[in-house]
Amino acid sequence: MRRTLEEGEPYSIDYRVVWPDGSVHAMYERGELTTDAVGKPLRMSGTTQDITARKQIEEQLLQAQKMEAVGQLTGGVAHDFNNLLAVMMGNLELIGAVWTPTARSARWSDAVSKRRSVARL
Repeated sequence: MRRTLEEGEPYSIDYRVVWPDGSVHAMYERGELTTDAVGKPLRMSGTTQDITARKQIEEQLLQAQKMEAVGQLTGGVAHDFNNLLAVMMGNLELIGAVWTPTARSARWSDAVSKRRSVARL
């Protein structure tokens, strides 16, 4: 507002107000200065709007966009990991077709090809 009074430029500000009931509201205010012919300030006029609902919706949209980005990232990682697993499983099948395993290596190969835990072997 000081700049508006000194330079005559319109102003706009966002701020928060705590109402008597304790609720916090987001406000948007804009105004301008009217001067006479020689530049002497005559009056300031403007509006103040309660933009609490708009701010809440913007925050919800931002949160939804973040969740969508995380979902796309995890979906991409899962897809890439699945592709790697497919390559490994294909290679294991090729190895199994030409390799005569020992008893212990057969248990490992069987566990991997059936996607079981190998920690117990």
